[in-house]
Amino acid sequence: MPGSFRNSNTPMRDHFLLFGKLPDADIHELLNFHEKVGSLEGLAGEICEAEGQFPAEDCLQVILKRLRTLEKNLRGANRESLREIIELAENTETELWQSAEYGIEKLAGIIKSVY
Repeated sequence: MPGSFRNSNTPMRDHFLLFGKLPDADIHELLNFHEKVGSLEGLAGEICEAEGQFPAEDCLQVILKRLRTLEKNLRGANRESLREIIELAENTETELWQSAEYGIEKLAGIIKSVY
């Protein structure tokens, strides 16, 4: 009987357009897919909330500014030690922001692919 099975190389849409019906297995697959898509409806809000949890690009600037002010008052080895700490904090801030940007980009990609 035509249309009772579908060649795996033929997309469901084409099969339906040719025969006006789908095999039971394809109907079950579509129903399962529909359930999964339905559960994604609230996902955009969750993703937007997650994006807001990443740190800002200048998240350590207040601390760095205070450390630089303190550095001006120090001399010798203490000043050098603090300078190294400031450099570490600057590098950490840069790495943190790069990771945040990457995470935000990936979350935006999820929204784009789902919606």
